[in-house]
Amino acid sequence: LEQYYTVVNWEQPGVGKSYDAVDIASLTPERYLSDALTLTQYLQDRFTQEKIYILGDSWGSILGIWMVQQQPDWYHAFISSGQMVNTVETDIIGYECAREFLRERGDLNTLKDIEANGPPPYVGDGLTMRYFSFLNVLNAYMYSHADGDGESHNQLFDTFFAPEYGLIDKVNWVRGLFDVFAVVYPQLSDVELREQANQLDVPIYFVKGRWDVNAATTLTEDYYDILEAPHKELTWFEDSGHTPLYEEARRFVQVMADIASQTQ
Repeated sequence: LEQYYTVVNWEQPGVGKSYDAVDIASLTPERYLSDALTLTQYLQDRFTQEKIYILGDSWGSILGIWMVQQQPDWYHAFISSGQMVNTVETDIIGYECAREFLRERGDLNTLKDIEANGPPPYVGDGLTMRYFSFLNVLNAYMYSHADGDGESHNQLFDTFFAPEYGLIDKVNWVRGLFDVFAVVYPQLSDVELREQANQLDVPIYFVKGRWDVNAATTLTEDYYDILEAPHKELTWFEDSGHTPLYEEARRFVQVMADIASQTQ
């Protein structure tokens, strides 16, 4: 990507080097949006750019939509990997997919465990582990169907070998996954982008893995169909699950290069 863009990675509050930036219990979606817009202004000033690009992955695909919705004049385009639309509806679809997958594999013990939790959404103590119980099954489903570039990868292991991180950063990266999820994810239960953000004033590019069950492909298609924007594209990655930007990285870089040529 650095052949085509100046790449800035944002570690949001509660993650990695920013784990202790604020009290995690105080985090809200509004705080993330405010921070993201402030960061945008900083980058515009530092690099003397009137506009920048946003790439949002998973939850970042929701945040990115909010950003361009609020300040469209600040951005060349929004690109998402694993576009989410409605968290509750996605989780219900994913839960049923996990149950079906476990039945097909004959893994009745794990099936019994996730059925004991009942369907999402979950609230209260231990909600993170209840979500992760079926999300881990969905990861196994995606790994079994999506070969990506044919190269094995593991984001957890990749993070632990990252030279930018010290030991404490690596520990906090894992802690952040659990601590922030428990606080922030339930606050996204009212997200419905098909109603709340069906018209945007910047070019929109959805990069979607065909086997994505963490952010239901049917919902992304529904959103794309009704979305009004100056330009929009939905690009399918046939050998990817929820994270095509990692799973088919070489093709993803080419897609990003094409976007740069189209929008400048």
